Amino acid sequence: MGYSLGVDLGTATCSAAIRRGARLEPCALGDVPGTVTMPAVALARPDGTALVGEAADRRSIYEPTLVARMLAGRLDDPGPIVIDGQPCDPRALTAALLATVIDRSSAALRERPDDLVVTYPLRHDGAPERLIADAVDRTTGVAASLVPEPIAAAAKLARDGQFEVGSTAAIVDVGGSSVDVTLVARTTTGFDLVGELASLTDLGGVDLDAEVLALVEGVIGDVTSMVSPDDMAGMLALRRLWASCRAAKERLSTEHAAVVEVALPHARAQIEITREAFERAVEAPLSGAVDLVQSTIAAAGLTPPDIGVGLLTGGSA
Repeated sequence: MGYSLGVDLGTATCSAAIRRGARLEPCALGDVPGTVTMPAVALARPDGTALVGEAADRRSIYEPTLVARMLAGRLDDPGPIVIDGQPCDPRALTAALLATVIDRSSAALRERPDDLVVTYPLRHDGAPERLIADAVDRTTGVAASLVPEPIAAAAKLARDGQFEVGSTAAIVDVGGSSVDVTLVARTTTGFDLVGELASLTDLGGVDLDAEVLALVEGVIGDVTSMVSPDDMAGMLALRRLWASCRAAKERLSTEHAAVVEVALPHARAQIEITREAFERAVEAPLSGAVDLVQSTIAAAGLTPPDIGVGLLTGGSA
C-alpha cells in the first residue's frame, strides 16, 4: 500500500509523518528507538559528503541554532558561505538532511513514498522556499509539494476539528531562532494567509536557553567567555553546557526545578534552576512575542475577538 510522507526541516530538529488513507502517524527518525525527531545538523566532510543528524550534532562545536541564525540572511548567496575558514554550502547540507529524513522514514516500510510534502518557513524574501525547493530537486524522484509551515499547521488544526470554515487562526511558531506570527483564514476550498507575516528574529529557543545559562552564570560567574574558539575540548564542553541548559529548560515545562551540569575545563558544578526563577527571567522577552501577536492582528485590520483559534507550534513552543 502506498503512502505520502510529510517532512519538516526545522531550525533545531527534523520531523516527519506518513499518511496512508486518512491515517496519520509520526515517523521514528532518531537513532534511539521511539525518538520522533532528528537533529537538524549537517557538517561537510573533506571528501564533499555530509555528516548528518546525531553524529553531526556530536561533532559540532557550535550550537546549531546560533549558526542557523547567522546563515538565515545569506541563503540566497550564490557561492559557499565560509565558517571558520571552511566553505559551507547551505543547499547541499539541506539536501543531505532531507535525504536522510526520507531514508530513515522509508526504511521500516521498505518502500519509498508515492508523494512528498515538505514545509518551509515564510520569509519576505522567499529564500527558505528556494532553499527547500533546491533540496527537493537534488534528492527526490517523486512528486513533491512545498507548503508554508503556517498553512500546514492550520491544516492539522482543521483535520482535528479545531478550525472551522469561516474562522481565522493565529499561528505562533516559536522556533529555535525566531518567533513567527501568521494569520490564516479557513475557506470552503482551503486556507488563505491574512495580512503580513511578522517575525522576531532575536527571540527563539536558543534565547530561552541563554536565559538558563545566564541564571547559571549568576551563581558561579562568567564561564563561557573564557573558552577560546581555538580550544576544541573547551568548545565541545561548551556545547554540552548549552545542551544541558536546553534540557533544563524543557524539564521546567513540567517540573518545578532542573539541574544544569557544568563540566568545563576551568569550571565544574551542578546548578539547580527553579521554574519560578526561569519564568521571571523570560517574562520580558516573551512579552515581546505577545506584543507581536497583538500588532499582527491589528495590522490585518482585525481585533482579538476576530481570532477563532490560536496555535503555538514549533520546537520551542
